[in-house]
Amino acid sequence: MKESACNELEKVQGHMSCWKDGWHHRQGRLNLLSLRWLVASVTCTAVILFAIAHLAKQSFTPSPFSSEVNRVQKTTGLNIIAKLVALIEPMLPNLAEKDYARVMSELDKLLRSFMEDADEKTLYKLCILYGYLGMRLRASECFKGLLQRLGGKENRETRLLGVLVSGKRVSPQSVNQIERSIEALQLGWFEKLAKAWLYEKAFMFARANELRQEIHQSALRGLIPLFGILVVLLVVGILGVILTPFITYLLCRDIKRKGGQVRAIDPLLLFEAFAVYLAVAGVAAPVLAQQIALKTSKTFEAMFATALILNQTLTALTLLWLVFLLRSNQSSLSSIGWHANNVGSELAFGLGAYICIMPWAWLLSLLSFLLSRSLSGVLQEPIHPVAQAVVLRSSPMLILAVFVAGVLIAPTVEETFFRGVLYSVLRQRIGILPSAALSALLFAILHPQSLLGIPPLFIIGLW
Repeated sequence: MKESACNELEKVQGHMSCWKDGWHHRQGRLNLLSLRWLVASVTCTAVILFAIAHLAKQSFTPSPFSSEVNRVQKTTGLNIIAKLVALIEPMLPNLAEKDYARVMSELDKLLRSFMEDADEKTLYKLCILYGYLGMRLRASECFKGLLQRLGGKENRETRLLGVLVSGKRVSPQSVNQIERSIEALQLGWFEKLAKAWLYEKAFMFARANELRQEIHQSALRGLIPLFGILVVLLVVGILGVILTPFITYLLCRDIKRKGGQVRAIDPLLLFEAFAVYLAVAGVAAPVLAQQIALKTSKTFEAMFATALILNQTLTALTLLWLVFLLRSNQSSLSSIGWHANNVGSELAFGLGAYICIMPWAWLLSLLSFLLSRSLSGVLQEPIHPVAQAVVLRSSPMLILAVFVAGVLIAPTVEETFFRGVLYSVLRQRIGILPSAALSALLFAILHPQSLLGIPPLFIIGLW
């Protein structure tokens, strides 16, 4: 009896020992899982907070390049307006007196908007454009502003331009001298306008009319590409508005048919992959790429191109980490949306969806631009750093780097991690629509632009 009782007691003690070992094992495993979730969560939170702080700084602090970018924008805008003026100028005398006065008044308001914080070359161009249109008083006003900008110190070119601004006739003997002064200003297309104005002041009407016809043809040739771009954008915008209900219907039908089901993947693995991506893309890659570019490049173009390519290449390496994690879970990239089934229909649907978002993204971008103008001095206009660099130092090297990094690498990586990884994690927890909205919001926040750039980026990320 005692022996039997001892055996039973030993069995109970053995079961208790096994249960304790199992409990400790499960507790250790739970502690490890909790630690992994904690590390991934802290990493994501830190990078997102850093991005928000950087976003706020860019929104309320003028960029060191913002004045230069604004100057380039003003120069481009003034050149386009000048060509439009040259294109319609032959039709202005045919207008009724009241209509002519109204057109000239609106044109004056438009040109005066360029006078605010204008640099010397812009004032030169405005003065010439006003003179070309026969608005001598406005030309004189621009000339006075130019002299103030120069601190009252006239140079040879300024003195000769003052001869044009004055109401006095220009002697034919001084035409060649003034022509050389105009060319010395290096005003590009505006030189022709100034010479036409000069010939009229010298009563050389035949040469003036001949040059005006040449200016008209030149303006037409220069504006044809712009008109073509505007027509394409208009067609795409109209097509996007028309396709929006149809694409939305297809999306809703697809969601209803699939029921929002996703392949069961360990959300911790995906969350860890996304945390690594954020840490690399948001901190490690930019810092490392910048340091390497500074040490290996001698020019601004080479430095920026090297930093851009290195940044995106290092970020793209996180895809290898993602593939490793998926394979460790006996999964593949197809489990997060990458597959080769129905490639043609998928590309057609993607193109249709992209066309759909274009008009709404443009509309929000326009509203953001107008809001930034109304809040000038408070919120900065959203300008991407890559766009800043290309605007300031456009070169084949930079354009190629932007194409490779911005068109080939970045969209592939971002689509994989935001729409594939993050969206899959959130969809398993909070559903389809909330996860789509949250992933799109994070996509907008993590891009280095102003707060006013969030709405159009959110629309792009949502689709």
